[in-house]
This record gives sequence, C-alpha cells and structure tokens, in this order.
Amino acid sequence: IDHGNKLTKTEHRIFSSGLSISSEKPPFGTSILKFKENYYTVSDTRRITYQRNKAKTEDFFILTLFAVTDELDRNGYFGLVEHLQLAVGLPPSHFKELYKEFEAYFSNRGLIEFKIDSKVYRVWIDSARAYPQAFSALTTIHSQVKSEPKVTILDIGGHTLDYLEVNK
Repeated sequence: IDHGNKLTKTEHRIFSSGLSISSEKPPFGTSILKFKENYYTVSDTRRITYQRNKAKTEDFFILTLFAVTDELDRNGYFGLVEHLQLAVGLPPSHFKELYKEFEAYFSNRGLIEFKIDSKVYRVWIDSARAYPQAFSALTTIHSQVKSEPKVTILDIGGHTLDYLEVNK
C-alpha cells in the first residue's frame, strides 16, 4: 500500500487519501466503514492535510483498512481471520527517519474487526514492512532493468516528486 498524502494506492485500486468521519452512520451511501465507535467514508473533498509523519493519527490506518478490504475481496475473503503481511510505502526523503515508527504503527494491534456496509472483516497484521515509495515501482519492472548499471525512478505525487537512483 502506497500511503500518499493525496492518493492511497494498491495493486488494483487508487483512491483519495481523504476521510469523512462521523459518530453516526451516514443515512445513505456505500463503502461505509465502521471501526470502533466511528463511521468512515473515503472522501475526495475532505482530503487529509499533509502529514510528514503518517503514524501520528489513525487516518492512514483507516485508509489501510479500506485498501485491505479491496484486496481481500478480490482474492476471496471468506469471513475468517485473515493474517496480513503489509508492505507500506514512505517518501524516500522521510524513509530513514520514519520507517521504524511507521512499521510499528501497524504492528501489535491484535485482532482488528471492522465492517464495511454489512460485511464484517477480521484481520491480524502479522508484520508490516516499510519501503521507499519509488522503490516499490522498481519491483514491478525489475526483470527488465536488472542488467542496467543505473536506474532512475521518478514518483510524481499530488504535490511531490520523489527521485530514486538505484545502482546495479
């Protein structure tokens, strides 16, 4: 999961990094996530303000739940407890300083139970590993570029541009 400040991205879906939060269930709409006492919907108009350290609020954790359900549904979720190994992205410029905290942010939460619309999900995060965001793009084409002496990756975000150079 690439946790961008503008967009959250998985292998199969891209959606706004914005949330509407309510203590009461919205009267209409779909993809309403209930976690603990609150209801959440992904919002294009209420984008999360820029957060250098994404582990300071629950916002990116809730976006992760939305991302996880998409992948679970695509791969056949059957209502049991799903054990997850998360790969999460951080901007290369923040990576060294923040990766341990971002990995810990997802870890040691125990059983996580939440609902989207009428479907109940139960997940357990076994591990979370952070990677530089642009590096994950390289893994998708590694076989094509592995013999190159140098590869430059540009990750163009909503308000950022990440540059990563990989040698050999």
